[in-house]
Amino acid sequence: MLATLDPQSHRVCQCGKQVVVRCLDCLPLPFLCADCDIAVHTRFVLHNREAVTGGFLQPSSEFHKPIVRLLPVQRPDHVCDCPVGNFEVSPGAIVALVTINGRYNLELPVVSCTSCDLMWSPSVKDILGSGYWPGTLNFCTLFSMDVFQSFYDIKKAAPGMSLKAFVKMLDERTAHFGRTGRISADAFSKSFVEWSAVKFEVDRMCKEPCISCPACTPDVLAVSVDGNHKLYRIQSNTSTSEQANFEGVFIEKDEEVAEFMKYIQRHTNDVPGKGLCGSSSWTAAKESTKKSTGKLDEEGMEIAVCRHGVLLAALNMFRGRSLLTPFFSRGSWQLASQDILRSFARCGL
Repeated sequence: MLATLDPQSHRVCQCGKQVVVRCLDCLPLPFLCADCDIAVHTRFVLHNREAVTGGFLQPSSEFHKPIVRLLPVQRPDHVCDCPVGNFEVSPGAIVALVTINGRYNLELPVVSCTSCDLMWSPSVKDILGSGYWPGTLNFCTLFSMDVFQSFYDIKKAAPGMSLKAFVKMLDERTAHFGRTGRISADAFSKSFVEWSAVKFEVDRMCKEPCISCPACTPDVLAVSVDGNHKLYRIQSNTSTSEQANFEGVFIEKDEEVAEFMKYIQRHTNDVPGKGLCGSSSWTAAKESTKKSTGKLDEEGMEIAVCRHGVLLAALNMFRGRSLLTPFFSRGSWQLASQDILRSFARCGL
């Protein structure tokens, strides 16, 4: 391994000049001179290079001559009907690109015509088509969709992996390759959630299966339902008024749950304190419950799982555990309303 760090055995570039850098992304000829280094990496700006320093290789992103590093993005060959020779590509706004190898400080390309002064700069469609996700409206920060997919796969294999730890790893890789700059965990988190929401909508349009258990599909034989009162939200929390990215996907819509409960109460003998689950001494799942007098917007959440431990659905609890909520079924409770009412009649409600 030490021998690979010694560039003395490769003193001459393929053009015959002295070697100054090694780029393992340029295999099979990784050793380059200063001129070849600029010629190659002006175009391939995402390559990670090592400079020959004191007879050894050290990670570096510096060049012997200042060069323009343009963001690799799809761009048109021309912007008008003028002759092709009148077009030029120049650097635009500075942008931070985050990939699985960390952060790159680049510049947006601007294509202009020297004859008619018509200019082109990347739009959202061009950014998305090149495999990037805009972190801001003016493209100050871009995230590679590959880094989002990598974090998505890691979360499935290791659910305990935190987002901050993943971003910290990206910062370490930035420094490891000799680059500078930090990655905002808040910007990564918000952009990742937006990308996940859009990805889910695309998968649903392509008829991809949503939340389901492969072993139970299509007929679920047993479902376990339980509630947790520790998942409450405070009324003073302003985030409760924000629109959810995955509304109605896993957590049922509050309006549909409330409509279902009103439907059952209208067609049953709803008597406060009646309809206890189990003996009369246990009132954890009464038919009717009182709302908390505290400053809580939601008191908890009730979640349904199959016998294989796969999460199927959940709903918000505004009045604690109720005997009505386990009967709620997404989109099908109206079709099975008569069966539900018969079940309540057998319970003496």
